[in-house]
Amino acid sequence: MEKIFINGSQIRYIKKHAFYNLPNLREVYLYDNRIQNISGEAFMNLPKLNKVYLKGNDINLLEMGAF
Repeated sequence: MEKIFINGSQIRYIKKHAFYNLPNLREVYLYDNRIQNISGEAFMNLPKLNKVYLKGNDINLLEMGAF
């Protein structure tokens, strides 16, 4: 899987290892949700990841090591 689209889904939190075991993931689209917190290591071990779209969220906590 190279792209994930989760838009307008009312997500509030991205937890640790949310995208675990997706080594070919390049793009994540998470716009227009209600994301407030992104946990440390949420996007870790994704060697090909180069774009994360977070427009339209209310992020107030981006933990160290999230990327």
